[in-house]
Amino acid sequence: MKATDERPDASIPPDMDVWLRELAPAERGELEQAWALASLAEEPPPSEAQVAAATARFRQELERTSSPADRPPATRRRGVRLAGWSVMLVACVLLALWFFVRPHTLVAPAGERLRVTLADGSRAELNGGSTLRYRRGLLGGVRRVALDGEAYFDVTHDGRPFAVTTANAEIEVMGTAFGVSSWGAEEAMTEVMLEEGAVRVRSGGGSVDLTPGRSTRVAGEGPPSEPASFNAAMAFAWRTGGIAFDRATLAEITGALARRFGVAIELTPPLAADSLRITLLLPEATSPAIVLDDLCRFSGCAVESTPAGYILTRTP
Repeated sequence: MKATDERPDASIPPDMDVWLRELAPAERGELEQAWALASLAEEPPPSEAQVAAATARFRQELERTSSPADRPPATRRRGVRLAGWSVMLVACVLLALWFFVRPHTLVAPAGERLRVTLADGSRAELNGGSTLRYRRGLLGGVRRVALDGEAYFDVTHDGRPFAVTTANAEIEVMGTAFGVSSWGAEEAMTEVMLEEGAVRVRSGGGSVDLTPGRSTRVAGEGPPSEPASFNAAMAFAWRTGGIAFDRATLAEITGALARRFGVAIELTPPLAADSLRITLLLPEATSPAIVLDDLCRFSGCAVESTPAGYILTRTP
């Protein structure tokens, strides 16, 4: 299953649709078109000048189309004022709804962690270099977010499912605490680790249900692996500023460091092909240099700092 870039639903919400049906066909058509365009917009909300200009155009159109010539002048003016205020009120409501349904993107800066409380009270913590995309209001029957990177979620129960979409999987929950690691831009691998509650992971036509203390992996387009136990101290070391790897290669470790700290780390050819598996847990990892120094003590390599980042070479 490949995740697609989530966009707002351009359809009018049912409650709003009932309201719009009370307007004249021409007015309804204008507002439906404005809603559809706003739902697809990625730009910031319109400026005050843009709103004023749009309101003026609305009023000009109403003056032209909503004032029958045979009405008395006072009645005609009163009808135009009422219709104008009606359209302006609906337009304001549509703009407010647009703000809450348009996609919002959070990016954790390199080397830093980012914490956010979502509109439903759920909390998300992102590791450095991770991206979380969601609708501000988390409206609809499913609260849905899209993740590229590593995050920990503490989901509030409100009767609606909460779904996390990655590059190759979807995690469904109701109210729980769990971690997700999925760097879709570089590797088609998603790992889900459950601490509290229950989640269901779907991918490749298959699904697994996790209980606390269990994890699963999704590789490529395949189904989730069978649930297995995991070490929470290792899995969530990044949440307290640490870093951990379990039987990882040098290439996997340096790739993770490059993403987290936003630096380039090059392995010379002998090291790039090294199949040595390393298990490492550092309670504090404030810079890539500290981690690389400790790493090279175990793996027999040397670290060289460059303007772009670091180069690792095999020591004699």
